[in-house]
Amino acid sequence: MLLPAWTRTATQPVALADVVRELADLVGRRECYRKAFDVGGAEIMSFRTMLERTAAVKGRTLRAWDVPFAAPRLSTFLVSLITGAPQALVAPLVESLGAPTLATRQRLQDAAKRSRSTFDDAVAAALLPRSRRRERAGFPGTEPSEHFDVRALQRVSLPPGADAGWLAARLTEWLSRQRWPLVTVTCEGRSSIRVVLDRGAVELLRFERVAREDDAARVVFRLAGGLLWRKGLRSARLEIRAFPGEGVALVGLHDFAPRLPWALYRAVQVLLDQGVMRAFARASHSRRDVGQVPEADPLEQIDAAQ
Repeated sequence: MLLPAWTRTATQPVALADVVRELADLVGRRECYRKAFDVGGAEIMSFRTMLERTAAVKGRTLRAWDVPFAAPRLSTFLVSLITGAPQALVAPLVESLGAPTLATRQRLQDAAKRSRSTFDDAVAAALLPRSRRRERAGFPGTEPSEHFDVRALQRVSLPPGADAGWLAARLTEWLSRQRWPLVTVTCEGRSSIRVVLDRGAVELLRFERVAREDDAARVVFRLAGGLLWRKGLRSARLEIRAFPGEGVALVGLHDFAPRLPWALYRAVQVLLDQGVMRAFARASHSRRDVGQVPEADPLEQIDAAQ
């Protein structure tokens, strides 16, 4: 291997099991809300050292030569080729590797007084079969369900003065005006969203808005039915979270369990879902197709099931 300059940057790799434990410590603790926490491993090393140590755990020897340039484009291409990750995702990561990534404040780990996995132990655990990895991490030894829950997030621009309630109103209005082949979207005011096959004979998805006291920061449409949805253990929902001070909002589909087989869902439905969300995001960014912020736009009380 030819190792570019960024492979000599200092970093602090951390075991996945340690990260999961740190996240579990945060859940439900109000004193931790809206705070940042660094999570790092027990050792600091360069990316080259990570490669050498990984090879040693696997019983191999790394044959590599340092080169004096960073070569971000070549590195992006090779990482994308080897891992299968899209270059648009890999490129920002590779460009950031020239800066050291070290945990400066490890308050959670220090407070818990919990030992952290060594790098070699973390690599050895990652190389175990999946069932053994789950057991070692403290999860039940059973294999995961053949069904999958889907989550999708889209970032949307907010005009000055807009909030989640305003964006929800614009979303239902925008959906009602779109025309797609075979599929029709109907919205009953701002209280429901229905996706049906042409002429409405078959209901594909139905979302019902959940009544909330504060719609400025968060609006939720729960998934209530439809042919493409399989009722799961969690409550599937379409959620809008606004960050007015930053001029952005997140439109997310959470805990959606598709009824289609996973391979078919990835080939067909996921493309449609992403296409709709991206089209609305583009309309929001242009601010031509989503209207202007009304001076007074009170939301009527919506009688929806929690």
